[in-house]
Amino acid sequence: MESVILIPAYNPENTLCTLAKQLKELSFEVLIVNDGSNPEYDNIFKKASENATVIGYSKNRGKGYALKNGIEYIKSNYREINGFITADADGQHSVEDIIKISRALTDNNEIILGTRDLKNNIPLRSKVGNDLSRLVYSLVTGKYLYDNQTGLRAFPMWACDFLLSVKGEKYEYEINVAVKAAHKNYKIIEIPIKTIYDEGNTTSHFRPVIDTLRIQGHLIKSGIIYLLTYILYLSSIDIIFRFIPNNKLLYCVISMLLFIALHILITRVKRGKKDTYRKICNAPNILFISAKYIVAGIISLLFILSFNSFILGDILALFVLCIMTLLWSKFCRILEVKRNGTM
Repeated sequence: MESVILIPAYNPENTLCTLAKQLKELSFEVLIVNDGSNPEYDNIFKKASENATVIGYSKNRGKGYALKNGIEYIKSNYREINGFITADADGQHSVEDIIKISRALTDNNEIILGTRDLKNNIPLRSKVGNDLSRLVYSLVTGKYLYDNQTGLRAFPMWACDFLLSVKGEKYEYEINVAVKAAHKNYKIIEIPIKTIYDEGNTTSHFRPVIDTLRIQGHLIKSGIIYLLTYILYLSSIDIIFRFIPNNKLLYCVISMLLFIALHILITRVKRGKKDTYRKICNAPNILFISAKYIVAGIISLLFILSFNSFILGDILALFVLCIMTLLWSKFCRILEVKRNGTM
């Protein structure tokens, strides 16, 4: 046995039984976590248990809690396997794609994400949520993932302790995993998979407003911290310029020293002492961040000199900072794809 298929399920349809049977016929070990489903769904879990191990609890706790419950079980009972694959119970992941992800895990022993095509023929609420998540994720982590909310993922056994340490018990857990993995510089490989939605996405228990806010909560809080840092930087160089308007060289030197201090501070707060030094000493990263702040500072300065408008200059500079961060993270991802030969 190379890997286990972990499926969290809450009030599932009969598609869960079909999926378990198909995977069992392919010699996969299937673990289903009953996330406190209603009693009328007991027959579905009973039927699924013919082809899978079913564990669970009586009260609904959320997808993140179910996944961690399953990971604990895998860690204790499947020590001989290479890793495990998480899949959704609502039929959004085909057996062919699960096999593809399993092979990628065996070949790479890294974190694998099944990446959907999110451009066409998907529900509007899903498209908006994924577009927002992609943007904020890039701003917060400095890295680019096309589909950071996918439920089809593969993890080596070495990742168990990491996954159990990530906070979150509901839908936000999966995005928290992607963020924490990026902060720890874990390699993440994206593998293209089919995009499958039922008509209107009716089988999903996802609540558009509440769960989107919950998923994006961690990213939004982190994004606000970065935006406040940008604003503090731009406001500070505005103040500096008021005191030394005729000395451009001194203005630039002080601005850069301020940038370095702010960057070290925010990295220290977000990632701790060890990750701060590792990130600061990363030459390509520090060159890009320096260029980003310099460009933003120059734009702000040009507007101050040309239009005597601090506010307009800062707004435009803030926009440039965000766009440059997004483009840089996407560029780095493209280079990684070309280097590794995988998405």
